[in-house]
Amino acid sequence: RPYSVTLLAKDMAGIKAIYEIVSLSHTKYLTYFAKENAKKIDNEVAAEPRIYRSEIEKRREHLLIGSCDQYSQLFEIALNRSMADLKKCMEFYDYIELEPLDNYDNLIEVGSSVNRERIKQVLNDIIITADSLSKKVIASSNCYYTYPYQNIARDIYIMGKRIGGIRHPLYPYSKEKRKSFVSPKCHLMTTQQLL
Repeated sequence: RPYSVTLLAKDMAGIKAIYEIVSLSHTKYLTYFAKENAKKIDNEVAAEPRIYRSEIEKRREHLLIGSCDQYSQLFEIALNRSMADLKKCMEFYDYIELEPLDNYDNLIEVGSSVNRERIKQVLNDIIITADSLSKKVIASSNCYYTYPYQNIARDIYIMGKRIGGIRHPLYPYSKEKRKSFVSPKCHLMTTQQLL
């Protein structure tokens, strides 16, 4: 199962490392998805760039590795596994990212057993574990656009089909939920707004 991660360059060698990782993810590790009835490679096929963790670890010296968002391995472990597993997973990251609480609302919408209080508890567990490991915790707006009014472009992207008929992870499959769908606020936020 793929997970999200944030990579930042520490120096010029880090920029080169990121270019190498992007190139590898689009060539050697490109993952293809095809519908069962696809007869040719170009019919009903989609591809997603991915990278192995080992390729990131090879270049770690020049990178800062962040835990990313709710699609990260760290968040999945914090939500579903023990504090010991969370601590072990967290050792891989240089810093831990947390988003505004509203950005996790889609977990409630998908009909899982997660509610707002459970999300708060998970985020608190992440902070406590990070503190115990002396990891920096940062607030991230998970920015996809600059101003709040620009969210309509992201809503269109979320609602549209991708190549090969694949849907965005935030796409609400229920017709009723689609009518009232509001995507997470992912505009550029100031420090004060994040706090």
